Amino acid sequence: MRRLLVILALTVGCSRGDAGHRRPAPVLSPAVAAIAARDAGPPPARTQLGIPACDAYLDELARCIHRMDRAAQPAARKLLDDQRRAWAASARSIDANATLAQACKAAADAARSATSGIGCF
Repeated sequence: MRRLLVILALTVGCSRGDAGHRRPAPVLSPAVAAIAARDAGPPPARTQLGIPACDAYLDELARCIHRMDRAAQPAARKLLDDQRRAWAASARSIDANATLAQACKAAADAARSATSGIGCF
């Protein structure tokens, strides 16, 4: 389980992009900034990202958490929520969708290997 949690944590961090390739944040008017702040909250637990590889991975990981040791479940849920939020933010960018699909496939492959003992993925 610890291996899965480490893989998930690394995937969340890696999916946020390389600092050297980030675009500068746009300057928003106060009204637009208020709307963006209101809408930037965490997506609901079952929000679909619209990227099949990511949606399948997140759904399977959510189901897999119930098979983990009880002690590992809270940390795994937090990582799942963090990953879902990070990917949802990335999915808003049309340019990031292809890269995000690859990251989700890689995360699923890593999770499949890490959870083979409990029958996930």
